[in-house]
Amino acid sequence: MVLPEWLHRALRLPYRLRFRSQGSGPTLIFLHGLAADSKIWQPVIDELASRYRCITLDLLGHGASPKPTHVAYTVQEHLRSVRWTLWWHGIWGRKTLVGHSMGSIISLHWAASKPRQVKRLVLVAMPLYRTQSSQESSKRLEGFLDAGYLRFYRALRAVPKQWSIRSAQALVRLTPSLTGQAMVDEATWYPVASSLQYTIERQTALAEILELDERLPITVLYGTLDNLVLATNLKRAFLGRPHTRIMRAIVPHELNARHCKAVVKAIRSTEDPWYTDQQPLKSLSQK
Repeated sequence: MVLPEWLHRALRLPYRLRFRSQGSGPTLIFLHGLAADSKIWQPVIDELASRYRCITLDLLGHGASPKPTHVAYTVQEHLRSVRWTLWWHGIWGRKTLVGHSMGSIISLHWAASKPRQVKRLVLVAMPLYRTQSSQESSKRLEGFLDAGYLRFYRALRAVPKQWSIRSAQALVRLTPSLTGQAMVDEATWYPVASSLQYTIERQTALAEILELDERLPITVLYGTLDNLVLATNLKRAFLGRPHTRIMRAIVPHELNARHCKAVVKAIRSTEDPWYTDQQPLKSLSQK
């Protein structure tokens, strides 16, 4: 049953998202990235559906899901609709979350805010940035890199709507390895721009990592060709966490065929972390 828009506005009810379930076995929840939809996961699901029940969702404002214009598309707003949709379909209990890019930020927030609901995290191509509020970041070179990315995102949002849509479509055509399966048009422009501002630019991921249960198994996967991910930030943030494994692959931000194979390997991996809290950051970067 689809509720009328006025009821959502009046009662601030979460939205039901496009939902699809494939396979059987332990449940995996897949959350896609900014300006994409759940179809990006299909090559991964084709490999896993024989052993897992794979749940995919189109996030709020993306794909075939509702695209309201009165919400801010914060990470909390995204998560409310994700949890409501899963509850509606009877997906209860602790879950393994697999998030790509923005989806990894939402997954991390879920684990930090509702730890009893999350069994494991698989964070793929996570755009982890240190915001201006971090005094520590301003004292290091990577602090300048973080600021550069955030200024770039703000500049994208500052462009007039029609120019922004045309520019985004041109970027998709010219740099598919950077933008991946991004889809920006008249209907998705506001959800994408708002999600960029409130979910990625204003992220609180670094603080949330500190709040995670130390017993939570986490796998972090990043690509050495990924221009949107700062690997040093990921290593510093997750360094020393027990039950955490960092994996890398020679892949861009896009979930191409090679990247999907790496995601399958990350999901299937149950080994101990390849680093410990006794190993210095320098040794990590040399591996």
